[in-house]
Amino acid sequence: MNLFQIQDICKDKVGVIDYLQGQKILHADMQCVPCQHTCTLVKDSAKLSGYFWRCSRCRKKHSMLKDSFLEHSKLSPTKFVYLVFFWATKILPQTTSHYINISKQTVVEYYGFLRDICAWKLLTTPIRLGGPGKEIQVDELLMVKRKCPRGGYVPKDDQMT
Repeated sequence: MNLFQIQDICKDKVGVIDYLQGQKILHADMQCVPCQHTCTLVKDSAKLSGYFWRCSRCRKKHSMLKDSFLEHSKLSPTKFVYLVFFWATKILPQTTSHYINISKQTVVEYYGFLRDICAWKLLTTPIRLGGPGKEIQVDELLMVKRKCPRGGYVPKDDQMT
C-alpha cells in the first residue's frame, strides 16, 4: 500500500470506517447488550469517529470504537490509519508528528504499542522452518553478539540485534 492509496481511504470518515472494519480493527456490526438486537450505524459529527452504534429497539447508543484498539484513545481513526502507515514505512516519529499534527510523545507511544502487538503475534504464532526432506542451515555467528570486538568482521546488516 502506498501513500496515495492511504489518502484515498482517508478522504472521508466513511472510507476510514469501512477500511478499519475490513481489517477487523473495528466491529462491522454490533449487538445491543441489554436487548440483544442488532444496532445500526448513525452519523454524528460530535463523535471522534464521526459515527456511533444505536439500537433500533431500545435506542441505546454504543461507541463506534467500543472493544477496539482505539476505544480509550483520543486519536481519530483517520489519524490512526496514517500513523500505522508511517510506522510501517519506518518514518521517524518527528516526521509523523509533523505530518499528522499530534505530539511526538503520542507518536512514540503508539509506535511502541504497534511494536508490542507485532512482538506478541510473533511469539504466539509458531514458526516452522523447513519440512519433510528440507534441510535448514543456520550460521551461529550471526545469531550471537560477540563479547568483545575481536575476530572476524561480521557486517552490520547480517548481525541479529
